[in-house]
Amino acid sequence: MDAATTPGTGRLGRGARSAEPPTPTELRRFLASDFARRLAALLIGVLALATLTSSVLAEGGLPAAASGFMRPDATPLSPARVAHQVWAPALALVMAYSVYAWLPWSRGSRRLDVTVYPAVAAVALLAVWLWSVEAGRLRTSAVLSAAVWGLLVLTLVRAGRVGSTGLVDRQVTQLPFAVLLGWMTVMVAVDLALVARRWGRRPWQIPPETWWVLGVVALLAVAMALVRYLPGRVAIGATVAWGLLGVAYARVLGSPRAYGVAVASVVSAVLVLFAAAAVLAWIRTRRLD
Repeated sequence: MDAATTPGTGRLGRGARSAEPPTPTELRRFLASDFARRLAALLIGVLALATLTSSVLAEGGLPAAASGFMRPDATPLSPARVAHQVWAPALALVMAYSVYAWLPWSRGSRRLDVTVYPAVAAVALLAVWLWSVEAGRLRTSAVLSAAVWGLLVLTLVRAGRVGSTGLVDRQVTQLPFAVLLGWMTVMVAVDLALVARRWGRRPWQIPPETWWVLGVVALLAVAMALVRYLPGRVAIGATVAWGLLGVAYARVLGSPRAYGVAVASVVSAVLVLFAAAAVLAWIRTRRLD
């Protein structure tokens, strides 16, 4: 037999071998390439645009904020419908991240390299989570919101571990996910409140409004940890504060009325903003020393 036609040898052999599935080593090499990361960033932008146009900018706004799980009267921790307008700038920032990945001066950005894959997973699950909310699937919504929250935390943790090439690189690779993380922190709290309300039990016969105030305190504690340890702390704190002020607005002017929850939400919003500013000032002071 001619050596050129022997399987695994010669031109025909190389052609047959190239048709085989890629090995794990080849797959890892491809995923580590600049082209693969740009494709992932492009997917992030497409998902963000699809979510923005199909859900957030649809006629009447986010359907779940009007008649679904996220409506203002769903739980005492649900923010007013106007607070959901934060989705538009948050997803627009995600699309800016996608565009930045394709610009020439993004090459060499270590932050882009380490954030793109957890970011694409977070944005993909975010789209599925919004679908589950609008479809009325409470258990799926609670699990997915927690997963999105965890992936956003991972994205910012990875961003904080590497240096940036400048101010633009630093902000573009952390600001979109900091805003989303701040808002998803509020949304996870709403999901857990929905699960607790459906569960229907009240341990130790504590008044319901006390439990909701404790929920606001727990949300504040989580937000404090985020602004202490993650980059983009001002954006995280500002978005959480926006959500808390939305909760206060809904509890004073909407239903169910809960003035204790409103007061706790306003105080928590002020505290998380102060904490974000204080941590930022402390970090800058340490850098100057």
